[in-house]
Amino acid sequence: GKYVVIMIDIDVNINGNNTNLIHWIQGNFTAAPGSTQLSSPSTIVAPYFAPNPPPGQTHRYVEMLFNEPQGFSIPAPFTAFFANLTASVFNRIGFELDKFIDQSKLGNPVAANYFRVSTPNTTSSSSSGGGGATPSASNTASINPTVNPTRPTTNSTSAPIPSNDGVADRVLNAPMLAFLAMLGIAINMI
Repeated sequence: GKYVVIMIDIDVNINGNNTNLIHWIQGNFTAAPGSTQLSSPSTIVAPYFAPNPPPGQTHRYVEMLFNEPQGFSIPAPFTAFFANLTASVFNRIGFELDKFIDQSKLGNPVAANYFRVSTPNTTSSSSSGGGGATPSASNTASINPTVNPTRPTTNSTSAPIPSNDGVADRVLNAPMLAFLAMLGIAINMI
């Protein structure tokens, strides 16, 4: 099958209000038979923007993999949002993930992962422009999944998640499951 990858920062705070920032969306990912690496020659919906929280902050970044519905396209209400993502990082703030998932008919993620990135406080008086990677002109991307995926259990230890379609699942843990539940997304774990 084909897959859509979405990556967001869920810890953006603007004037005391929590929101998120879109880091990457790309569809048409496939895996060759017997391979766990996904690749896509398709146009990138939201070019990859590397994690880079403000100094002194730690942010959580969530990666989700969805089955791509037939005829997948960007819902009309989101075309303006995606039009100028590369012009400024501020154009990536406020992405309504739940509405995007619903309107694009993505359904529940088939795999997810989250990780934290911290940026130390700076003591220098100089500043740099920064944050993130410069988007690549290439439309090809690859994903190498976690070698030993795990899932939460009631005693806080981890157990392997079986792979049901040849594509290794990513890591799901209690905070990630809570975040997905907040979005109304239920994950059925085997």
